[in-house]
Amino acid sequence: MANKIILKNGTGTPQAGTDPDEVAVGEVAVSTDQKKIYTNVSGTITEIGVGEALPKSGGTMSGEITMGNNHITGVRNLAFDSTGSDAVSKIYDEDDMATNSNKAIATQQSIKAYVDASPNYTQYIRHIMNVGWYSSNGSLDFLPLTGYIYEQDTTIARNESVAFVAPYDGLLEKVIVRSEAACGPSTVGFHKSATGTETPNQTPTEWISLTMGYDDTAYSFAFTGTSSFDMGDILAISFDPNQPPYDTVATIIWKFDTTT
Repeated sequence: MANKIILKNGTGTPQAGTDPDEVAVGEVAVSTDQKKIYTNVSGTITEIGVGEALPKSGGTMSGEITMGNNHITGVRNLAFDSTGSDAVSKIYDEDDMATNSNKAIATQQSIKAYVDASPNYTQYIRHIMNVGWYSSNGSLDFLPLTGYIYEQDTTIARNESVAFVAPYDGLLEKVIVRSEAACGPSTVGFHKSATGTETPNQTPTEWISLTMGYDDTAYSFAFTGTSSFDMGDILAISFDPNQPPYDTVATIIWKFDTTT
């Protein structure tokens, strides 16, 4: 006997049976409102296929779509769900990042343009000084910042030995000291004077204290924003150990704002 296709249609989920409004075994029915196809398999209504398909004119998904490593092409724009507090809602192509949105993605081109044009990218630089000296006394000395190797106990008339003129606005980040001997409680001070004053102030703007309990060991004296300066200020660093340090070296790290 030849195969017959008996197709029925209606709304809702069809019922199994032999009445005209029901689906008999082997018959196929289309639900016009659910956009699904059903068949009667051994007396049980069974859905055929993958379920509802989105029409070309658009529709609403109730689940996820897996593309299987395939592409979506010809998309004019993507509209993101912005109902969540941290949801991405837009893609911006702005060279100046003017929108400043926390719910947007920037294009690669706009990021590059912003970085290339922004002074913030190269605004701050760090300048590292390395100095060394010998001291056989446990008292305050000013470090030789100009390439000299002898410390001084005063800044007065000693700019050529211990002073440094600031090329930009900035701050002192830290001074790392390593001495031949254990110095015990020790202090590093930051000294400055503004334009119009010849030498750095004898009184430190800020001083940081640490106990240097071991010889041949580096100790990092970390300064705060208090140790800031303006372009053109005259600067100096002091070191006041409790015990003679003897052969001593230090690394000084300055942070400069190149926009000043």
